[in-house]
Amino acid sequence: MRMRMQQGMLRRSGNTLTETVLVIAVIAVLSSCGVYLMLFLLQDAAFIPQKLNIDMMLQDAMDNIVEGDSKARGLRFCTYVVTAEPNQLVFVNQDNQRIRYRLSALTLKLYRSIDGSADTLIPYYTNTGMDINGLQDTAFRYYDANESVAANPLEVRRVVVGLEARGRVGTYAGWRCDATASTSVALKRFQ
Repeated sequence: MRMRMQQGMLRRSGNTLTETVLVIAVIAVLSSCGVYLMLFLLQDAAFIPQKLNIDMMLQDAMDNIVEGDSKARGLRFCTYVVTAEPNQLVFVNQDNQRIRYRLSALTLKLYRSIDGSADTLIPYYTNTGMDINGLQDTAFRYYDANESVAANPLEVRRVVVGLEARGRVGTYAGWRCDATASTSVALKRFQ
C-alpha cells in the first residue's frame, strides 16, 4: 500500500496541460490590464503637467494684455488706440505710456514694448515647447460704436483679444495639448 501511495504521488507531481494553459491565460489577462494602466499613468504623467503649463502661460499672457503688470497698465486702462492691426496692438494707457503688443508669426511668441523699448517676451517664462498664436490667425479684432469691424484706430471702441497656446512637445500626437482664450475690452474713453 505504501508503494502505491508513493507511485501515485510521483505521478501527481507535475501540472496538467489544462492547468498550465489556465495559468498562462490568467497571467495574460492581468498583464493586459497592467499595460493599459501603465499607459494611462504614463499619459497622465506627461500630458497633465504640460496642459497645466500651457493653461497657465495663456492665462498669464491674457492677464498681461488686459490688466498689465508692475511695469505698465494693460488694455483695460487704454485711453486711445494708435495702431489697429490683426497681430499688433499699439495703445496709450492712462499713465501716458505707449504700449505695443506684437504676436510674431515667425517665432509664434507674444512680445510687449513699452514706450519704444526693446521687445520683451510675454509671459517671460515661455519655453521653447510652447507657441502662442491668434485665434484664426488674428490676435486682435477691433470694433467701432456700431459693433462693425473698425479699420481706423481712432474709431475703435472695443478690442477683442483671442489667443491660442499650443504645446509642441511629445512624440505621441494625443499627448500634445492646446488651450484657447478670448476676451473683449471696451475702451473707457467712449463710455
